[in-house]
Amino acid sequence: MPVDPQQVVFTTSDGVDLEGIFYPASTSPAPLIILMHWAPGDQNDWIEVAYWLQNRGLGSISAGGEIPWMDTSWFPEIDSAQSFNIFTFTFRNCVGGCHVFERDKWYVDVQAAVEYGYELEGIDQANIIMIGASIGADGVADGCAYLNQIHADACDGALSLSPGNYLTIDYEGIVKELGKADEPKPAWCLFAESDPESAAVCRDIDEENYMAYSYPAETIFSNGHGMNLIVPDQEPDVLEVILEFIELVS
Repeated sequence: MPVDPQQVVFTTSDGVDLEGIFYPASTSPAPLIILMHWAPGDQNDWIEVAYWLQNRGLGSISAGGEIPWMDTSWFPEIDSAQSFNIFTFTFRNCVGGCHVFERDKWYVDVQAAVEYGYELEGIDQANIIMIGASIGADGVADGCAYLNQIHADACDGALSLSPGNYLTIDYEGIVKELGKADEPKPAWCLFAESDPESAAVCRDIDEENYMAYSYPAETIFSNGHGMNLIVPDQEPDVLEVILEFIELVS
């Protein structure tokens, strides 16, 4: 597969065209990781993380400045033999940040994105992982459950940074659904204690397939919501947690 990211367009069930980017892995077939963005941004917030996980030498070109998740100087190393297919997309009306909150329509976007991702060339259709922040944090859990409804066991798990029931579907209910599969699917939540919506959603879930990481207010960047959890010098390192999750499910 070519190394360069591929710009794609796909259409939702209600006729909306969405922009996406596919970052091909170095081998085929390879696992697919679907990254879903937060409301203050769009798919470009994931660009350096996507390059990092693609692991084909394209990182550190987005000039992220002082934004921690755009500065790859502190990213942990990935084994040179590992390379993942990465797929990102931008929710409707969210280029440069979401202009309106469209919870029910965003779920339609999630459905279209995971269906499209499942058909991408060179992916292992039995090894799809989803990682998201904020609205995308709910999107990956909802999308993982949805994909497994239409393609049994295609999604191996969902890691969520600051879910808050933003897509109208109850996060705890989705965690339980993922845990009821013949092969239970891990669902992990990372949240800041200072983020009331996410803390309320994540703190008290008690399921065997579930794990939560909480971050105290004094260790987080900005308000500690979504992408603001991806900062250096905190324990545990969110990017290390991502690698641990990928190793667990892939």
